[in-house]
Amino acid sequence: MTLQRVQVFCAIYKHGSINVAARHLGISQPTASRHLQDFEAALKVVLFERRQGKLHPTQEAHSLYEESRILNHGISRLERHVESMALGMGKQLSIATVSLYGREHVAYAAERVLARFPDLNLKITIGLAEQQVALIHEGRVDLGFVSGAVDTRDLHSTNVGRGRLVALVPEESSYAQGNVLELAKLDPGISMINMSPRGAVGHIVNEALASHGIVSDERIVSHSLDVLPFLAKQFNRMTIVDIFTARSVMVSGMRIVPIRPALTFDVNMLSSTRVRNGTVGWHFFRSMKQALQNEEA
Repeated sequence: MTLQRVQVFCAIYKHGSINVAARHLGISQPTASRHLQDFEAALKVVLFERRQGKLHPTQEAHSLYEESRILNHGISRLERHVESMALGMGKQLSIATVSLYGREHVAYAAERVLARFPDLNLKITIGLAEQQVALIHEGRVDLGFVSGAVDTRDLHSTNVGRGRLVALVPEESSYAQGNVLELAKLDPGISMINMSPRGAVGHIVNEALASHGIVSDERIVSHSLDVLPFLAKQFNRMTIVDIFTARSVMVSGMRIVPIRPALTFDVNMLSSTRVRNGTVGWHFFRSMKQALQNEEA
C-alpha cells in the first residue's frame, strides 16, 4: 500500500472511470491502471468489476473507500501546502464565497491583494457552504467565505466580521414611516416573504419572527437573498435581508428600515489550516475584513 495507490483508487471510485481519474490526478491512463492493478495485487482483493464497459465497485471497494477517503483528503491538503511552499508567497490563491459576498467584498479584497501581489494567479468561485467545505477538503480551494457557523469537518474557521439584517418595506406601508422597525410592534398576522430557515441568515430571521408570533408565508420561500427584494416588491410585502443585499440590490418603491432589537450574523473564513500572518491568504482575509467594515461605516 502506497499513498499514490490510495489516491488512484479513491479517484477511480469517485469518478467511476480510470480515464477520468487519470486526468484528475494529472497522470496517464496506463499509469493509473498499473497502480490499480498493483493495489489489488497487494490487497489480494478485486476492487472493481467491469460490466458492460463500466467499472462497478465491489463490496470491498465500498468498505475501503470509507476508510481511505479521509486520508486522501489529507494527502490533497498536504500536496497543496507543499506546492504553495515551493511556489512562494504571491503566486496563486483560490477563493470560494457565498453569493452574498461576491458582489462587493470579494471584488474589493481581490483588487487590494492584486495591487500588492501583481503576479498572483487568483481564482474565484461561488458556492454554498457545504460545497466550499468539500472543495477545501479536496485541495481545490484555499479560502472559503460563509455566513454563520457551518459544519467545518476539521477545517479551521476564522471570524472576518459581522453583518446585520434590515427590513425592506413597501413605501406606502405604515411600517415604512418610522426610523426603526420594532419587531415587538409588528402585527402577528402580517404577511412576509423570507429566506428558507435552512440557511444561516434565514434561521436567524425565522427564529426572531417566531419569538414575536410571526410566521412567514410558506407558499413563497426563497433560498437566495438576491431574490427577496424583487419578490417583496412584486407581492407588496415586507421582507428581511442583510444590509449588503439591501444596498446593492436597489428596488424602487421599497425602503430600508433598521430593525430593533438588532439582528446580526457572523461572517467566517474557512481554510484547511490557520492562515499565517504575512501570506497571501492573510492579506486577502485582512482585505475582506476591511471591506465589511467599509460597508458598515
